[in-house]
Amino acid sequence: MATLLHIDSSVLPGEASSSRSVAAAFRQAWEEQHPDGTVIHRDLAADPVPHITAVAWSAGYAAPAERTPEQSAAFAVREALIEELEQADVVLIGAPMHNFSIPSTLKAWVDNVLLLGRTAGENPSAKGTPAVVVASRGGSYAPGTPREGFEYVRNYLEAVLERTLGLDLDFIVPELTLAPRNPAMSELVPLYEASRKRAFEEAAVKAKELAERLAACPPDRTPCDASPPGGHTASSPLPLIPPGDGPPGDGPPGDGRTGSAGPSTARPRRPPARRPGVRPAAPPPHGPCRRAPCPAA
Repeated sequence: MATLLHIDSSVLPGEASSSRSVAAAFRQAWEEQHPDGTVIHRDLAADPVPHITAVAWSAGYAAPAERTPEQSAAFAVREALIEELEQADVVLIGAPMHNFSIPSTLKAWVDNVLLLGRTAGENPSAKGTPAVVVASRGGSYAPGTPREGFEYVRNYLEAVLERTLGLDLDFIVPELTLAPRNPAMSELVPLYEASRKRAFEEAAVKAKELAERLAACPPDRTPCDASPPGGHTASSPLPLIPPGDGPPGDGPPGDGRTGSAGPSTARPRRPPARRPGVRPAAPPPHGPCRRAPCPAA
């Protein structure tokens, strides 16, 4: 039975949030393909996970038998979040732009699940798991736009989710979501409407594609050993904070406004999903490595 890990982080509820709406469309299409599947839903705005503390962080580098009772209690929270990630067949994340970056609640989730020697390092335990991020934003930060340099959502999530945790990452980007409500952006409403329509189309297509991929190629494939020359890949993770250094800080919230343990065996990487033709295809994250076709049933 397939498992979807669905994470929402927008402070806005329901249809008021573009990231929640598009993620809900993906989930609906996923559940249609997997009526008997499991969905683990974490609403980080309604039920935030604790921000990482020195106790919870240091517990990750202590042997279980050597942890203090305080460390054991703090690590139990991280363990639950890490196991949800490791058990997922697909990860779905709603990541609205909050003051040019991700919500601090989502950053807290990342800090809890990123554990060197388990989910990060040479053999990340969730390596190859497909992940779809709905990265909504009130304006546009696409290449060539005036605020291109203010894009810290995709850049950060590519580094941490793909290059560090080893997830097979894809994005859906509903943009200009403030256009209908901001008179100064009224001329951008048609572009907003086109972006919103495209986002819902992509959500349905990607959910179906991933369902078909899992049905055709269950997660028991041999890991991919090839890697592109130079640069970092999921099999060549970014350098991480070593023991003794503190975790990075979090940024302030504000939803989508334009101004604003031990090593574990790596999950085999699944073959890349075909990109739908509704937007330019992103470069494949796994370099020249390609899998043989799945055997015929």
